[in-house]
Amino acid sequence: MHTKSRFLQISMFSEVILHIFFGIVTLACLVPLWAVIAISLSDDNKIRQSGYRLWPVGLSTKSYEFVVSQGKAIWHAYGITIFVTLVGTVLCVLVVSMYAYILFRKDFKYRKFFTFFGFFTMLINAGLVPWYIVCVNVLHLKTQYMR
Repeated sequence: MHTKSRFLQISMFSEVILHIFFGIVTLACLVPLWAVIAISLSDDNKIRQSGYRLWPVGLSTKSYEFVVSQGKAIWHAYGITIFVTLVGTVLCVLVVSMYAYILFRKDFKYRKFFTFFGFFTMLINAGLVPWYIVCVNVLHLKTQYMR
């Protein structure tokens, strides 16, 4: 006979709250997807007149006809995307594997330098400088100590 541990049980109130929370998260993911589908099935002129709706206005398949007519360009773009993804993944795995190998070897002369270099670059990422410039110059979030 299966017995539940008391640590695995949650109250009915907690279960209801979790269901409501995950229902809201699900809607937050599905509503934009549905809006895109509804807009793609709507007539351009009707959208200009009445704005975006969650239901198609003036049913039209012009957007899908355009996509089908541009088939060669779309397949070319997909080919580039797939190529970049495959080559990027292979190169990334190769470089990370080589880096991990030299960090693994205890007898490697510059092991401490490469460990510090890898750790330091994880702390200071590429977006830090643009983020600082936006915070200081655009949002004016400079403190009095920085002046």
